[in-house]
Amino acid sequence: MKKDLTHIMTIILAFITFSGGCKKDDMVYEKDFASFVFTADKNPGLTADIAGKIEGDTILVDVPNAADITQMVASFERINPRTIVQVDGKVQESGITSQDYSKGEIKYQIKAEDKSVRQYIIKLRRRSAFLSFGFYKEDNAGFLLRDFVGTARGLNLVVAVSRDIDLSQLAARFEVSEGCVVKVAGVEQQSRVSKNDFSSSLESSENKLVYEVSEPGSTESQRYSVTITYIKEYEWQLIGSNVTGSGAAGIKMAINPVTNLPAIAYQRTGTDENGASIAINDKKCAVAALTASGWQFLGEQKGVSEFRADNIAIAYDKAGNTYVAYKDYMGGEQKVTVIKYTGTWSVVGSSRFTLFKPSYLSIALDDSNIPYISMTKDGATPEPGIANRAVVVMSFKNGQWSYDSTPGILAFYTQLIKANGKLYLGVMDRSTNTNRPSVFVLNGSAWNIVGTSSFGANATAGYQMVSPAVAPDGTTYAAYQESVSGKRVDHVMKLEGGVWKEVGQGVPVLGTSDNFALSVHPDGTLFFAWVQPQVESTAAGLYVKTFNKDLNSWNKARLVISGTVNNFDMQISADGVPYLAGQNSEGKTVVYKYALK
Repeated sequence: MKKDLTHIMTIILAFITFSGGCKKDDMVYEKDFASFVFTADKNPGLTADIAGKIEGDTILVDVPNAADITQMVASFERINPRTIVQVDGKVQESGITSQDYSKGEIKYQIKAEDKSVRQYIIKLRRRSAFLSFGFYKEDNAGFLLRDFVGTARGLNLVVAVSRDIDLSQLAARFEVSEGCVVKVAGVEQQSRVSKNDFSSSLESSENKLVYEVSEPGSTESQRYSVTITYIKEYEWQLIGSNVTGSGAAGIKMAINPVTNLPAIAYQRTGTDENGASIAINDKKCAVAALTASGWQFLGEQKGVSEFRADNIAIAYDKAGNTYVAYKDYMGGEQKVTVIKYTGTWSVVGSSRFTLFKPSYLSIALDDSNIPYISMTKDGATPEPGIANRAVVVMSFKNGQWSYDSTPGILAFYTQLIKANGKLYLGVMDRSTNTNRPSVFVLNGSAWNIVGTSSFGANATAGYQMVSPAVAPDGTTYAAYQESVSGKRVDHVMKLEGGVWKEVGQGVPVLGTSDNFALSVHPDGTLFFAWVQPQVESTAAGLYVKTFNKDLNSWNKARLVISGTVNNFDMQISADGVPYLAGQNSEGKTVVYKYALK
């Protein structure tokens, strides 16, 4: 009996187990959306909730063009609440997680407890809509070096571009809803062909360019405005808002080769730190340098020269010691003094060592750390064998200043620079009595002409200043100014195949006299800075532009200092940071660097 009972219980238990195993909870394996909605409260641009139409594995949603499809938030219900919803492996929360539909359809996966998955494709459909928009290099040959892909955000087409591009004549590449017609100001547009001026579409502008999109045969259109923003890139950044404290004239800059930071030398003029007028004999030379802890004066803020000084120049030796040359007015002599800073200032050689008054003084040190100065002889003070306006070069050797070899020409202006271990000398050559630039290089003890002498963009006379620059590969440049139809024009020249040729086109500056600078980046990029007066819609100020070798044209100029800029200088450090120093319209000395913001 007991055996029978045990047998019966075994049969009952097996039946229960079998029955339980066969019982299925239908909710466990369901992987379906019950609903898929974009609600107005979660999605800017919607005035009402929009439900998607679920057809098999596709959900189609008709959205208005005003909706910003770059950040759409879906609210959804699942038949089985225990399933997980994902997009690209990331869990989606109903009414919270947003998706960017501007790049096309989005694939949602619903994963059940047994790890099985069902995929839904979400498609947004719009009418009279922009599906894509941007500016492409291929469509804008000679204007763009890369593509700039835009985004449709509601009724706004947003494109981030480089600051250097010319927005005035760009062709946009776009795709719109099938069959739609696109117009700008009533003129039908063709993708990749029709050019427009997008200058008015900058983010800060109110009157942005507008595209109108309409369906065939329709009298109504959808209006899309274009907004141009700037990508994060190099910008001129203020690193000194009132460096000198006093007024500053004849600002010159040099870069410390040890720290790669700038220093400026200048004449104190106008008013001092307390607003009091600076007496004429107190218009001394002062020097300020940027250090790791900020701007510091090298020596006395009120001046490091004994007396009044002007015609100031500055340079560094390889060890980072500062040299300054200036016309020294002590005793009314107006002769050259050179001083050196190694923690304190000391005179190099003797004070006022020239026997004549100098003009257009400059200084540089050669690869052996020997200081050289260049100038033109000025004044009536006689000097045997040296004509008035003659270019004079002197060097400090064996403890004294002595005359060095010279180009043997008359000139108005001289500028010494060191490049690639050599000294170069730019002059405004008067040999032909027409004031035209020439550039020389010191080879051993001789100054040799670079290319041809007395060159120019036109057959007209230049003014006084010349700014030479030499690239790491040896390419030589020079900037100067000449008169065209009675107005001043700044020109940049390049030596190519032994012939001097103009780089791009000249810059008309009306009556602005010799206020420009030229420098070359270590990567070979040419930087040109100049002071521009107010010309029609172009604001007055200090502008800088770079030359685009790929396009063989100047990039768009950038306004760095607004208003009147009486004097400035520009230099580029060996580690590739351009610096600008100048006196603004408020009489303050400001310094900028060109770096990523």
